[in-house]
Amino acid sequence: MDNFQNNIQEITQDTSLNERLRNSYYKLVADIRADHGIFLVQHVNTGKIYIKKVLKVYNRSIYEHLLSANISGIPKIYALYEDSNGLTIIEEFISGDTLDERLQRGEHFSVNQILEIGIQLCHILQKLHSCDPQIIHRDIKPSNVMQTPQGDIILIDMNAAKFVDRNKSEDTLLLGTQGFAAPEQYGFAPSDIRTDIYGIGMLLHTLLRSVSSE
Repeated sequence: MDNFQNNIQEITQDTSLNERLRNSYYKLVADIRADHGIFLVQHVNTGKIYIKKVLKVYNRSIYEHLLSANISGIPKIYALYEDSNGLTIIEEFISGDTLDERLQRGEHFSVNQILEIGIQLCHILQKLHSCDPQIIHRDIKPSNVMQTPQGDIILIDMNAAKFVDRNKSEDTLLLGTQGFAAPEQYGFAPSDIRTDIYGIGMLLHTLLRSVSSE
């Protein structure tokens, strides 16, 4: 039994070492939001640019699933490791602006543009909700939705994401953003895929308030 436990510990240590080694291949390029642990990094061999995040609140199993999955419409996860500072992840760099940045600049959206954003978000969430177990984002808001120069919608920031657990009567950790979070996220009931549908509704409502006259 002692030998078995020692072997398990060695495997765990080796895995952690390999994770750290993979992350050491990325050098810091710039601070994006250092206060939130978000940095721009570059792979030392390929020269490709990535986003590095150091998370304090997270669900590691979500990121492990995304690391092995290929879900379009969200940034791809390339590496991760966990230590006393939290969970460090290396993810795809997305070129574009968040919808919040566009709103802050005073940009207006047409009804057709808003409709297209909603349709693309529904396609992304359909993929997350089709996972086994289902993954829900739980923090859909303008600052977590990016649009590339080509018009593609990307759902970012999976910090609040969780697997749907139908055996729980309520969420044990209350996450989300006031004004966009569904009522159940305040402890009234367990969150499920309807939570994300509510989030899309609040997002579209926000965008519709800026509708252009075209």
